[in-house]
Amino acid sequence: RRLRIVRLPPARYKRNDTDGLLLPDHLPLSGVDTDWRHFRAHLVAAQMGHSQHAWVHPVPHPEKGCLLLAHPMLFTQEQEHFYHAVIFLLEHDDRKGSIGIILNRPTKFSLGEVSVTGQELSAFRDSPLFVGGDVGDELQLIHTVGGVKGSEEIVHGVYAGGAQDAAALVSGGLAPSDKFRWFLRYTGWNARQLESECRAGVWFTAAASPDVIARLPTDSHGLDFWHEVMQLMGGNHKALSDIIKEKEARSASL
Repeated sequence: RRLRIVRLPPARYKRNDTDGLLLPDHLPLSGVDTDWRHFRAHLVAAQMGHSQHAWVHPVPHPEKGCLLLAHPMLFTQEQEHFYHAVIFLLEHDDRKGSIGIILNRPTKFSLGEVSVTGQELSAFRDSPLFVGGDVGDELQLIHTVGGVKGSEEIVHGVYAGGAQDAAALVSGGLAPSDKFRWFLRYTGWNARQLESECRAGVWFTAAASPDVIARLPTDSHGLDFWHEVMQLMGGNHKALSDIIKEKEARSASL
């Protein structure tokens, strides 16, 4: 039997009688330095009644700083590290390709239990280690601490890199270690490959708040985080999560 992929329709916004978008009464200030994704998120969060701290909304295409959520019917037999994966997209370029980090693949190890060549990271020896993908052997760092030297802001309030300065800040008591998340390896796509997979229904694409991106999975396998993000997206995505939860519950009772 061939696997049938269930595609969800694009997000639709309610319109008023003049066929214009319903906008909140108070719009966030927008200036020349405003990240358009942050501005868009405030508008959507206000429209959908989301918390300003924990929100997720669909976006039509993959973009730098978005989340990719694996279709729940895929990756059951091969590439199982992508099963129910939630991926934070660090880079996305039509010509160069895309790079991301799987956020919800915990390991049983802490950073102090693995060998790190050329870096002094003892400040993070008790930090949990996650598997970020299947490419490379390097450590990847995601955090929500501004002003870390050597880091790059991927999307408003979420940064990548800056391991040495991060270690110095934590050692000096200037930043808490739990604001930093460590991953081994990353995921990658060739030019235009990710767009093709999204059109085929392999990935759902969403923008999310820093609070959501930085959350630690609450279960040992990380699958609950996929449901958490889908529930926050609402609409058809929440409905699909509910169906999968019911199926998982039935399977567990057998």
